Amino acid sequence: MGAPALTPRARAITAVARHLKGGGIPDFSFPAMAKAVRLTEEQLGELFPSADVLAAAAMSWLFAEADQQFFSGNDGRGWVGLGNYAALMRDLEPKRGAVSMFVRLRVEAADPEHPAHEILDELRNRNIEALESIFRGGVEDGVMRPELDPRRMALATLGLIEGSQGLKQVIDEGVDVAGTFEEFVELLKLKYEV
Repeated sequence: MGAPALTPRARAITAVARHLKGGGIPDFSFPAMAKAVRLTEEQLGELFPSADVLAAAAMSWLFAEADQQFFSGNDGRGWVGLGNYAALMRDLEPKRGAVSMFVRLRVEAADPEHPAHEILDELRNRNIEALESIFRGGVEDGVMRPELDPRRMALATLGLIEGSQGLKQVIDEGVDVAGTFEEFVELLKLKYEV
């Protein structure tokens, strides 16, 4: 007996997530996504109220996958966890379309009336929790100084990442999101490494 069949909604989310991961959808319009998931626009519209909701759900799926790949167990603690977060940033570099879509959605979906607001709010909270866990693990393991505030540092880190990603959409040349994050980690080590 095989794995249970996915619902049409779950199939669409995983298909778009795979395309995002591979950098394969040229734009994130309903027609492009319907083609990517091999459904008609009408069929896709019955499953999702907008292209943004589907894209946000796919980003959430990818975050859950990245969480398993980069941050499970001791790989998600302290300096190792931050190194793995940098690897995730490097992994995202060639996926400009996906990052661009995510930057746009983060801004637009800040409005509570936006159809993808709830999904992106949950995703942001999961990202904050993941970063907070990395810092808390570092303090608990004795590799980061105890005065480091995991919550405050998680928020600052996410602000740096999201700000760098947004800036790269406007000023491409000279903006290295992963490099900026890696430099930030080196500065943190100067202050908080034990």
